Amino acid sequence: MNKSTDCAIITIVGNSMTCIENFRAITYYDNDELKINTYKGSVDIKGKNLCIYYYDDEEILIKGCISSIIMDDSV
Repeated sequence: MNKSTDCAIITIVGNSMTCIENFRAITYYDNDELKINTYKGSVDIKGKNLCIYYYDDEEILIKGCISSIIMDDSV
């Protein structure tokens, strides 16, 4: 986790890739939707052919045709 903050850091590359740093857990995953808990809420990613390309304890990289990213900061 980024020591300076526990906020999610989201990097979006076009509509084909996103990287989320400082995430806690994957709560739902299928081909069209991915839900991730962060330290401050959740992130819901929707699209087509979504796949988790890479993840470790601190970051997750999602590839596919991303149509929306919705953040919910209610903890």
